[in-house]
Amino acid sequence: KLVFSQRPREKSWICMATNETRWGAKRVLSHYVNRWPIEVLFKESKQYLGLGDYQVLRYRGVDRYLHLVLIANLLLTHLAACQPGAQAATDPDKPLDLPSTPAKQDLLRNKLWDDMIHSLEKGSRNRRVGKKLKELVSL
Repeated sequence: KLVFSQRPREKSWICMATNETRWGAKRVLSHYVNRWPIEVLFKESKQYLGLGDYQVLRYRGVDRYLHLVLIANLLLTHLAACQPGAQAATDPDKPLDLPSTPAKQDLLRNKLWDDMIHSLEKGSRNRRVGKKLKELVSL
């Protein structure tokens, strides 16, 4: 079954194919709308998190690799959702407006960098190095 859909005030159409011939157009579109974030998750995981770059051939190894990539995505999403303003919307039907995966990766890198400088500052041996790095970064 083919379902064609067009958003209001847009010229382009999309076509969805399903093998569920008993479903109506609204139900097919509803499933498509719910499926789209999953498609984006796997596309970004392949593009930015290395999904598909595994070199193991056994099912168990591929399964573990998939879990690691999805855990990395979960960590990045959690960091972005905890940022000020990320949860400003009060509409429960509206999803969080999170940054792109590269922006989330930059956020993680910055947090790791800040943590490293902070731990250097706290230590007795490298305190001066940590303070100097902090000065250079804040310029």
